[in-house]
Amino acid sequence: TFAGTALPIPRLVDVADGTGFELVARSTVHAFVAGKPVDALGYDGTYMGPALRLKRGTRPKIRLTNALARPTNIHWHGLLVPSDRDAATHPGLKTGESFETTLVVDQPAATLWYHAHVHGSTARDVHDGLAGLMIVEDEADAGLGLPSTWGVDDIPLVLQDRTFAPSGRPVYDLSPAVIEHGFRGRDMVVNGVTEAVCRVPQRLVRLRLL
Repeated sequence: TFAGTALPIPRLVDVADGTGFELVARSTVHAFVAGKPVDALGYDGTYMGPALRLKRGTRPKIRLTNALARPTNIHWHGLLVPSDRDAATHPGLKTGESFETTLVVDQPAATLWYHAHVHGSTARDVHDGLAGLMIVEDEADAGLGLPSTWGVDDIPLVLQDRTFAPSGRPVYDLSPAVIEHGFRGRDMVVNGVTEAVCRVPQRLVRLRLL
């Protein structure tokens, strides 16, 4: 038995052809460090958000609603869509506003992600939790026989570096060195927690790394 925190697995949501799904950006409470819950941001009440699974050849609808006290939008990072389908072209929804788009999914299978992309605050928004996984599936991928039981042998690993205050709150340093060279955290976070531990079956396991 290994000491640590059980690896959280983001909820998997299948967004089918022609159907809709609403992502609500809102504040939440999350424990990055075990036993130290702090304020954070996310989608649908969780740090980061659900994993959205799309199938090639479909046209799912996604609605973003802003329940934050600051502007937000959303970018489908890696999804091949026209710019007018990408809510990152919107300068930022005000509190209470919504944006709906129909995504035309036409690309090979891939593990992608979505995140807030307001000009000038993207890094802080992602640091605070406004991001999530997006998975595209196609017939070729389905025919490979890869492990496909979500959270059991098909395991997402979202890797982030963070620096924590004694309270367990992630600290985003805006010093000149960080602005010039990028943020470097002292601790590794996996799926939103430190010291993550995952039990895996004794067979082939698929790891989806972000």
